[in-house]
Amino acid sequence: AYVPVDPGWPAERVGRVLADAGVSAVLCSGATKESVPEGNSAPVVVLDDPAVMSALGSSDAGVETAVT
Repeated sequence: AYVPVDPGWPAERVGRVLADAGVSAVLCSGATKESVPEGNSAPVVVLDDPAVMSALGSSDAGVETAVT
């Protein structure tokens, strides 16, 4: 399932949404990574990180388009 989170929300609200949803992972861009509160128990995957893009075998343009 997909749980949308607005990066403009306060960190406390984002944390509650993630905890209530029981997310397995948080997918974000480098620009929105700071919106993920510290103490979040789910792994955070930054999709436009070069190491992640390399591991996924994606082109730069494809991932950037998907996360913007």
